[in-house]
Amino acid sequence: GSNIDLTDAEMTRFFMSIPECVNLIFSCTEFAEDGELFILKMPSVKMGDFARAYLQIKGFPDNKIRIIGRRKGEKIHEQLLVGDGSSTILENEKFFINFPQHVSNERIREIKQKGFMESSKNYFSSENIEFILDASRIKEILLQEKSLMEKMPSSLKFNH
Repeated sequence: GSNIDLTDAEMTRFFMSIPECVNLIFSCTEFAEDGELFILKMPSVKMGDFARAYLQIKGFPDNKIRIIGRRKGEKIHEQLLVGDGSSTILENEKFFINFPQHVSNERIREIKQKGFMESSKNYFSSENIEFILDASRIKEILLQEKSLMEKMPSSLKFNH
């Protein structure tokens, strides 16, 4: 078979599983009321680890990865803007909430009573070592996703 072209093995990207995506949607519908922006504290992966885990699942050797180098302007790490300094940011262990300026202090107090605290972060980066998944965890998640996709009715699957 052909190679997997990879720009940089150390490049990191955020990674969200199907259950995490569904959980985020349900959490947002529970808390959303006034134009808040919800940002999941997602794990991230090093793209080299991700490619190796994928190849292992498919039964291919690691030597199928070809490093081609970064493209002009391509970032080594992703950053999600959490706030711009003018809005209120709250966070809990799962996500950040960015409140638009028009949201009342009463509304912010209400969310704090649900376990959120003020955050001083303005961005969330995929290079944060505490959130980077190791290769074995990536493989485990990919296998779970594969299992979910196999159980999904064909009418819901994306066709390539």
